[in-house]
Amino acid sequence: MKKKEILIISVVIIILLLIIFGIIIFTKDTVPKANEEEQITEQEQRFISCLENELGARISSNILEFSDIKLNDIIDKTEGIMYFKGVQSGNNSYIIVKTNTTYDYDINKYFDLYFSNKYDTFQLFDLTTGIYAYLHNNENNTSKSELLKACQGSNLKDIKVEDFPSKTIDKLNKTASIVIKDGSYELGQITNTEEIEQILNYISMSKQYGENFLCDGHLFELEMLDEEGKLIDTIYLWGDGKRLLPKSLEGGCGYYSIANFDIDFRKIIEENTNYKFYGIYDYSVEGKENLTQIYEDEKYKYFINWENSDKVLIYFTLNNLYMKLEYALNNNYITPKQLEEYDGLLIRETK
Repeated sequence: MKKKEILIISVVIIILLLIIFGIIIFTKDTVPKANEEEQITEQEQRFISCLENELGARISSNILEFSDIKLNDIIDKTEGIMYFKGVQSGNNSYIIVKTNTTYDYDINKYFDLYFSNKYDTFQLFDLTTGIYAYLHNNENNTSKSELLKACQGSNLKDIKVEDFPSKTIDKLNKTASIVIKDGSYELGQITNTEEIEQILNYISMSKQYGENFLCDGHLFELEMLDEEGKLIDTIYLWGDGKRLLPKSLEGGCGYYSIANFDIDFRKIIEENTNYKFYGIYDYSVEGKENLTQIYEDEKYKYFINWENSDKVLIYFTLNNLYMKLEYALNNNYITPKQLEEYDGLLIRETK
């Protein structure tokens, strides 16, 4: 073989190796585009594109410089991740990630810990199936409803809609007080006339959409009482703050729903009781043999049965705030009393 031909073949081989090497480097920092195209629908792509615009505007800083956050700075694997986008501007940043399941502990924990180690507080939005948005800016006051209203179109055009029964509303309009219950436990009462009128208005706005319903049970109850304290009806409330059903209309799995993004019955419960909607996430891997002090007040010291409290996080559902549990306790986001439903989470000792 001539030297010229050998040289050409050698150059071609080197170029191919460089291309292959480049592909390997590229796939380390991004989710393969082919995978994205195969599994993400056009509707999801439009939704994600809108989210990028909305969140990009919320992290814009005086620096006016944006840099990408690399996926492999957060998690080594890409399996199960269908889409990833991370952007930083100054001290602000956002991440959008789509997984192929609604929740994957082995994936979500890396993004949770990445933000909790970077910021005292940040926001996490579980927006639709498998799509999560993480956001930190100076205010941390973006609402989930804002993002959904901006990016999610109505899917109710061709669905049968049934209004809330007017006869039931006429009966409920005699409500003079409302008792909020969690099972048999009373959380609080509402006697303010304006608040009661607002609640009745929300109930009247609810509708039945379609004929197929989830058969999950309700979590809370509103006992609607007249001026004499007699029970008019009981309104069942589901845990999503959107679904409701008067006990007098109970039958099958049906319920009424509120489509307005701004209305959430969980807000009413929090505003009128000491109840908090939150979740605890434990990402610690250390042994749980040693007590660590996490908080104290005038009378008590509170310990947690984890060696590393930095990896025990709390998520507040209604404002989408996420932070370390220790930070939440020491900055009055929650009290030890409100954490009692997590049996054994805090261990109290008298000073």
